[in-house]
Amino acid sequence: MTQQSLPRRRFLKLFATAGALATGATLAFKIGSTSDSERLHITRTAQFGSLLAFNEAQANTLYALAQTFVNNPNDPSQIITLVKRLDEEMHFVQQNISDDFKLALDFLEYLPMAYGEFSRLSRMSFAQRTAFITAIQGSSIEAVRVAVSGCRMLVFVCYYSQDASWPGIGYDGPHSKIPEKLSAQRLHYQQLTQPLAQQSTASTHTKQVMK
Repeated sequence: MTQQSLPRRRFLKLFATAGALATGATLAFKIGSTSDSERLHITRTAQFGSLLAFNEAQANTLYALAQTFVNNPNDPSQIITLVKRLDEEMHFVQQNISDDFKLALDFLEYLPMAYGEFSRLSRMSFAQRTAFITAIQGSSIEAVRVAVSGCRMLVFVCYYSQDASWPGIGYDGPHSKIPEKLSAQRLHYQQLTQPLAQQSTASTHTKQVMK
């Protein structure tokens, strides 16, 4: 009888779930949004501020991966901006796309243990992470290759869309030099993730204007 292979998504989920159970759940806050039918799951972090899609562990994994992929261990501000930008995108995309990306992050976070390492990915030094990612990106296991290449592609797209990264690749920016105008989606994300004190001030100001 032919042995049926384990589907890639189920393999990722089984591995990531095992790691998540070992460390416990991440504390987050659930608050109401401006829409009565919408509920926001907001994770407050010291390093990244408020997150809508990722929990803190996933943000730390993405931060570690981004440092490695773009070979930039010395400028945390750019990497933090990248994490926030991808959190925004994952909040607004279809749920299955967001779930798959977060599953890949959880999978990669605990993958070093399956290769005999005594550390999670985000706890490795930059040199250790670089060596590990280099070693597994050509793995014979499809789930490993897909997780690495998928995360790398999104990191590259997001990182090189930041004007702060352009001098490093010799790009002078758009010819028009017109400043970026934030879309309604980006403005909405900023409003949802601004500090609570600012939210309270903005709400009070809105009520005063309405009066």
